[in-house]
Amino acid sequence: MPRFGRAPIARGKLLWLAATLLTTCVATRSAAEAPTFVLQWGGPGAGTGKFVSPKAVAIDLDGRVLVPDDSGRLQRFDAEGKLLDEWGGTDEFERLFTAPAAAASAPNGNVYVAAGIMIREYDGNGETAGRWGAPQPRGITVGPTGNVYVTDGQNHRILVFDADRTLLTRLGKAGSGVGEFADPAGIAIDSKGNIYVVDSGNARIQKLDRDGKPLATWGTSGSGPGQFDSPQGICLDRKGRLYVVDQGNNRVQQFDDDGKLLAQWGTQGAAPGQFEGPTGIACDRQGNLYVADTGNHRIQKFRAK
Repeated sequence: MPRFGRAPIARGKLLWLAATLLTTCVATRSAAEAPTFVLQWGGPGAGTGKFVSPKAVAIDLDGRVLVPDDSGRLQRFDAEGKLLDEWGGTDEFERLFTAPAAAASAPNGNVYVAAGIMIREYDGNGETAGRWGAPQPRGITVGPTGNVYVTDGQNHRILVFDADRTLLTRLGKAGSGVGEFADPAGIAIDSKGNIYVVDSGNARIQKLDRDGKPLATWGTSGSGPGQFDSPQGICLDRKGRLYVVDQGNNRVQQFDDDGKLLAQWGTQGAAPGQFEGPTGIACDRQGNLYVADTGNHRIQKFRAK
């Protein structure tokens, strides 16, 4: 007797359907959980509130947004993008930023700016508090104990300084193995002292313990979920989630602290939520994210769920 029902599906088509469903689920989950756009400010130029290719953004203890840019100055805004004050942009050596790549705020309220071959430290009023040399600093952050961590792009390693600017240790070396780096960029420290490094040249993230021992690594070169093309900035939010600026793919990706992809958002363009070669990112204590949208000369603010 004839058998009625659906014809068998070829194994190849089953695999294709499974892959399609998985991709759809990942995309849907990412879209559903991605932070939402809140506002933007800036625009090209050296005028008040404008930016010249901003690559760095940081948040101070009072929730103010610090943005150095290629105009040779640092501007400070409130959380809604209102300009509070600025310094730099003159010919005075102590206050001139040259291609600032990263910025960070210290527990005492001082601000560090990594620019050129120098780390510059300023007090909360923009007065010079110190400076010291570092080969091609690409990223900077301050750990729970006040130590300053700097990615050394020239020598493919991490430099750790104490609050008095004394070099404590060097972590890593050039290479593609575990614990090795190629042009490291952004860096972040969690409350346990674990170190997260954007290993830009190797298109991955590396997680180290406080002593520099490798704990985990994730990411490969590409444009798929969890892959990277010239990743740059990184930050940790109040829930311990990581946000990585995937510059070449004009997006931001969100991970848990073990590297599981949680969400992603952004495409190339100038509309809200789109990016043009973004570089820096900062997280505040209220769950807001600030992205230095470099090519669009602006800061975009998002709110994480």
